[in-house]
Amino acid sequence: AVLVDWQLEVESGGMVKYRFAKHAAVPKQILHFAYAHHEKIMTGHTQAVTPLTPLAPPTKGKMKGVTGDLWQLQVNVSEAQELSFLPATEPPSSKLEDLKDKAYGTLQFFLHSDHWKQAMFRGSYYFSG
Repeated sequence: AVLVDWQLEVESGGMVKYRFAKHAAVPKQILHFAYAHHEKIMTGHTQAVTPLTPLAPPTKGKMKGVTGDLWQLQVNVSEAQELSFLPATEPPSSKLEDLKDKAYGTLQFFLHSDHWKQAMFRGSYYFSG
């Protein structure tokens, strides 16, 4: 089976689905590899971990083979749902000037410097090489 497309669906309550499309209607399921943190949150019977020898990529630990044209992942979002975008109260007036200075300084850092890219991507598995 040859993968030609995929769709990501995110539902309320933390359900994440990856739908994989094959080149042709074949009875074989797509083989993917999953990290341990993916495997921990897989749910349902649409995918199955295989007995294949795990891969050892250069980062993030071993990956196990998983077959399935649909991956269902249930993410625990209970803590995130308790967060709000803004603090519950206004900051004290004694902190306002300091907050304004910090916000302006951060804006200038992003607008007039490329150093933020180095700082942000340092230590990233995806961007650090």
